[in-house]
Amino acid sequence: MVGADGMLAGTIEEWTCLNHVRNPNTNHSQDESIDSLVQNAMAVFPPDTSLNEAMPMLTAGYALILAEQGRPAGILTKIDVLDYVAGKI
Repeated sequence: MVGADGMLAGTIEEWTCLNHVRNPNTNHSQDESIDSLVQNAMAVFPPDTSLNEAMPMLTAGYALILAEQGRPAGILTKIDVLDYVAGKI
């Protein structure tokens, strides 16, 4: 999630979103805010980070957020790495 200033504000994990939607005690509406679902980003790296350094977060199941000076510049997932490796063999 990016704030109005363009800075990284946090992330919303798929599991958190699914649990929220399935919660019978939550009154859902089209005007519902996602603010309560936003968490601190766990895997934020500068774009020049080595794959070796970032791999523990990928294998832990996180998508990597690439950020420059607090502004998101891209996302790297396990499937991106697998696609890259598969293209090399």
